[in-house]
Amino acid sequence: MRLREVEEMKTWLWVVVVAVAVLVIVVFWTASYNAGLSREWNGLQQKLAELDTTISSTQCDFADIEKCANDLKSRVDSLKTRVVVSPAPPWSAKRKFYFVDFLDKTSATLASVSVNCKTWSGAEIGKMSQAAKSMRDAQTTCSMAVGMPASRADIFVATASTFNKMRQARKKASQPPPTTIVTLPAGGGFVMPTDPYLASYVSRMQSLLREYKSLRGGLDRYIDYVKRTGQSIEGSAYTVEFDRAIAARQSILDRVNMISPPIQYLSHHQEAAACIEYGISAMCALKRGDYPSFHNMSEQNTPRLARIRRIYGY
Repeated sequence: MRLREVEEMKTWLWVVVVAVAVLVIVVFWTASYNAGLSREWNGLQQKLAELDTTISSTQCDFADIEKCANDLKSRVDSLKTRVVVSPAPPWSAKRKFYFVDFLDKTSATLASVSVNCKTWSGAEIGKMSQAAKSMRDAQTTCSMAVGMPASRADIFVATASTFNKMRQARKKASQPPPTTIVTLPAGGGFVMPTDPYLASYVSRMQSLLREYKSLRGGLDRYIDYVKRTGQSIEGSAYTVEFDRAIAARQSILDRVNMISPPIQYLSHHQEAAACIEYGISAMCALKRGDYPSFHNMSEQNTPRLARIRRIYGY
């Protein structure tokens, strides 16, 4: 065999080796990419099913449902961004296209769910139902492209009617029945409402007030520091932990403000929020080193909190 033929054979052999290597790399890349899409698909299907179950229970407050929908939408939007910017193997381009379309439709549906948590409107409910249908259609197409079965073919089908039932139930509950006993603050006994919606609301407030009350007893070291030094807590060894103590109270206030109270408890709910907010203001005074203001504000707030605790049976 002549030298030229040998060289040509070597060249073709290298071409074949490189081609096989590229093919192997693409195959492994494709398998890894598809497995990643499948994991994200399964995780998202689970979260959507959990939200649908939460809504269908009709026991959650609209504010809680809205938060769940918004949190899940943020996750979907973040995932969509990652999928869009990540390069896909040539054999997975179709999978990527349908997956991104499903994420887009899911984000729109969750946004509509969030809107309907705040608004009771036939037009908005209609938009939500249409968005959910588009999402389910995209889900069916995507499940075949990704190679995974859709876990819930009826996802959000009943959401519109469930929201209507929840609104109607809350509207009915907003009309105080003759035997409703909210509180006996002047020394009488507390009676838990028999209406499930009212009882659920009172239980949530009891839990938040119990959490707030438990925090009020942990200020001794900070009070002692300010009384002893006359200085601001800002810049001291207690700064970080004191800021955490304020943040813990602010978290409770935020959760109280997220609750939509029944009309029977509207004024009491506002008073509870104002009490917690006043307590935070007192702590801010202490942080500035103003012990007299903190002391006076705390003295005013203590009987106020006691009254609120009696109202909510805690």
